This record gives sequence, structure tokens and C-alpha cells, in this order.
Amino acid sequence: GEPCERMRVVMTSRQPSFFGGVIGRSEYSVTRSATVRGGASQARRIPALWLLDPYGCPVLDVQGGSHVIAGDVSDPNNIVPGVVAIDSDGSQGCSTSKTTVQAGGSGTRVEAIPTTGTGRERGEIALRALPYDALSCAGSVACKASEVGNTVFPQPVGAAERATRAPVDWRWNCKATYPAYLGIPIAACPYTSERLPYIDRLVSRVGPSGVPAGFQRWTTTHSCSPSGTVVAAGNWVVDCPAPNGLSIGNGTTVTFTGGNVIFNGGIKMTGGALNINTNNPTAALSPECRYGGSAAPCLTSSSAGASFVYVRKGDWGSTGGAFTGRNTVVYLNPTTPNPSVLSSTGGAPPSWSGPTEGPFTGLSLWAEAAATFKVSGSSGVTLKGTFFTPFANDLALSGGGDWGQQNAQFISYRLSVSGGSKLTMAPDPTTSASLPPPAATLIR
Repeated sequence: GEPCERMRVVMTSRQPSFFGGVIGRSEYSVTRSATVRGGASQARRIPALWLLDPYGCPVLDVQGGSHVIAGDVSDPNNIVPGVVAIDSDGSQGCSTSKTTVQAGGSGTRVEAIPTTGTGRERGEIALRALPYDALSCAGSVACKASEVGNTVFPQPVGAAERATRAPVDWRWNCKATYPAYLGIPIAACPYTSERLPYIDRLVSRVGPSGVPAGFQRWTTTHSCSPSGTVVAAGNWVVDCPAPNGLSIGNGTTVTFTGGNVIFNGGIKMTGGALNINTNNPTAALSPECRYGGSAAPCLTSSSAGASFVYVRKGDWGSTGGAFTGRNTVVYLNPTTPNPSVLSSTGGAPPSWSGPTEGPFTGLSLWAEAAATFKVSGSSGVTLKGTFFTPFANDLALSGGGDWGQQNAQFISYRLSVSGGSKLTMAPDPTTSASLPPPAATLIR
């Protein structure tokens, strides 16, 4: 660590000497010291990639000439250092050839920028499996020494403690107790006096079936396989059954101009367009729906800056078409045996941003299914907000092309990137989830 990251305490005391009389001394001086080093940064850092698998390998797997770059140095006066945090301790199924982070193939890059600088000015790849004082990846199950400086930049550092999912829960689902996450205890939310369990409240109030007060039933006036242009205002329960749910094909555009939308059977897109909250007439949420209290989240309230989509059953599947979700959080029901998952493998690049106000500010996706989530992209992808998939067997990004700068944060169990995709991520520091400051570690 650097000098300002370390603190030493030196204590000297006078101790009685049992045999001191033999040499004419009744006491002697004893000196001891302890040196602690702070975490890689004692400031709150915001990972662009925050991967939660506590034990396994690989957790971040980038292949086929793909680029994953955390951070933004495009404006020299406003540099956003990139952070990648990987929680795995490498204790299950890992080896020096199968490590927690892997970047293989010609032209592949995993990079936290800037790769030079000091302290908080520098990008960081923090690996729980890497010994805290390690200077290289040699002999480690955390990373491969052969990849550092070739496909992985800069040299990863050891994480003194796990990131865990706790800060995410604290922000959007604040509770006094949580179940353990894959054997890892989750501490109580320290903000219960000012935040509420918004996700739990949303789930309870929407319920598993029915049409909540203030919502319209879709099949009363619309088809589950509409054609042409359909414009729907207000709050809706799209009561189209799984597995196809609301089916949108070529030549069809469905626009929910404002309001909140509940899907009973998911969405199947093979073409056309689906637009959410693209022309909401309400400028802002009311104070009781925006700040909390017994009302939030308000099922029937939305604004230009905040709306939600709730999928009760069925997948959000897209093999074609274009999706635009403006300032919208999507909740996918994880209930087994058929949890809802996201699979966007074709069509136009999505444009998706989380709310800018209200209890879900900054959150774009909350999906706790233990499944594979797929997102394909290329030039023109626009992602903004936090995408949370804590049990995803794999959050798989593919599709080739330069996705460009994404103002997004992926917090997942695991992440893979393939197909020559080039993704640069720099989360919004005002709305994204942040790591708590690391505790100090005794180093000598």
C-alpha cells in the first residue's frame, strides 16, 4: 500500500523484571508495533462489474476478442475510475488454469481504467481469492499471471473482504434481517429509519394474480397478438397467458405511454417495437410516492422519471424487434418452478434506463431467478442503471460490435462476454449501488 493508506501504532511500556535484581534492574522497557492498511480505497467505490459467486470459477469470463472496460477517461477533467469486484474466494472447482477471472483469445481485454495513477484515481480489479498482499497472480486461483499485462489490466489486487449483495439490498429492499446468500450472512440494513423494503412491498402489493385497483385489463380492449400501432395510456395488467404472453411481431408497435405495467404471462418479441413510459404526462411523483412512508412504492403512480414493469410469470424473450424502456425498472418474478428470465438474443439494440426518482431510483432490473440471462447488443445499445441478477448462472453478453459507453452497473452471480463485443461501463455515481468502505487489515 501507499504511505497514506497505512497507519502504525507503537506502544512502549515499563515491565517489572522478576530476575532484575541479579543485574541491578527492577524493570525493563517493552516495545511493540502494529501496522494496519486500509482497503484499496477507504472511499466508497462503485463497481461497474460486481460479481457475487462466493466460491467458484470462472466468475468473469471474457473470450473471443471481446473488450470489457470499466471506467471513463474521455473527459480529463472528470475521470471516472473503473472498478471490478469479484467475491469468489476460489475454494470450489478452481485451479491455476481455471481462475476467478479469465480473459482468453486474441485481442481480448479486461481493463479497469485508468491503469496508472495513485489511490482513488486508479482503476481497480479487486479479487477476493487473491491474497491481500500479493503483488502478482503467480500460483493463484484468482487470476492468471500470463494474462496480466496482455489481456487483463492492471494487476489485480486482493480484496480484504467480500463485497456481498448487502449494499444492493440496503438500497432498494432495506430490512432488519435477511436470509444468508449462498451461505454468506447478509447484515441488517443500517438505514431502516429512512428506507423501506421497497421490493418486498412491490411484490406484496402486486400479488400473484388479479387486477389491482387503478389498473386496466388488457384483453378487455386489446389482443394478445396485436397488429399495427397500439397506444395504451395509464396502468395495465396484460393478462395474456404464458408461454407467449404478449406477442409482438413485425409491423407491430405497442407503446405504453405512461403508467405501470403488470404482465401475467411475459413477453415474446419476434419483431416490431415495445415502448414503455415514453410519453408520460406526469412530470414528477407525488412526495408520498417519491420519498417513502406507508405509500411507497405507489402501484398506480408513475411519472416521466419513474415507472415499473412487473412480470408475474413467463419470460421476457426477444429474438427480434426493438425495446425502449425509459426510466423504468423491470421486476422478474423468481418463483419456481418457472421463474421469469430475460433473453434478448436478436433485434435492434435495446434502450433501457432506470428511474430517476422515487424508491427505485437507479435500478433497471431486479431478477433473482437461478437461470441464464442473455443480452445481445451492438452499436446503439443504451443501458443506464443497475442490473441486478444475483443468482444468474450466467449473465451472458454477446453480439459483437462496439456497444459504446454504457452508464450501467451489472451486479450478478457470474458474467460472461463473448462474440467480440466491446463494452465500456461507467456507472452514475449519484444513483448506482456503492461498496461500503473496506475495513482496515493488520499487515504486520
